[in-house]
Amino acid sequence: MSTALATAAHRLRCFSLNPFLCVSASFAVGQSTRLQYENGSVGGSINWIGGGGVGVAFDLPPSVYPARIETGFVNVSAITTQPMLVEILDGSSGAPGAVLASRSVTAVVGMNTILFASDSIRIQGGRFFVGARGQMAFSYEIAAPISYRSWEYTGGWAPYRSGDLQDVII
Repeated sequence: MSTALATAAHRLRCFSLNPFLCVSASFAVGQSTRLQYENGSVGGSINWIGGGGVGVAFDLPPSVYPARIETGFVNVSAITTQPMLVEILDGSSGAPGAVLASRSVTAVVGMNTILFASDSIRIQGGRFFVGARGQMAFSYEIAAPISYRSWEYTGGWAPYRSGDLQDVII
């Protein structure tokens, strides 16, 4: 997940398809929050022959913006080939769009921390995405409730085919 300029650490679970009802933290300027729509319990993994990727959509209440993205987190279950490409993407169209920042990193099995603070990414409002691509197996969880925020990359971004059953761990 991404760290946005907000308040103390909260794990956010989405019980509603209305994105503004999914945020349970009270936000304040100058503090950080780790946003995630899963609980971190790996229930399995997904990968594609030749590589692919996963992503998560984030929507925050209008009063929180602008938000600064400092860190991304991606959970990997197995690695075929390095590197992993991690991107922060514009989501103003509702789908992953222009790349706002990217990092090519050497992934490890488990939770990967990717720093974006030096990019000074500021989201002025609306949706944004954190995505990861590579020849590796990306972790997901199966614990309810499911957020319906997961996306997949197989040559282009699309809603995750198992998004009604699994949350990718980003």
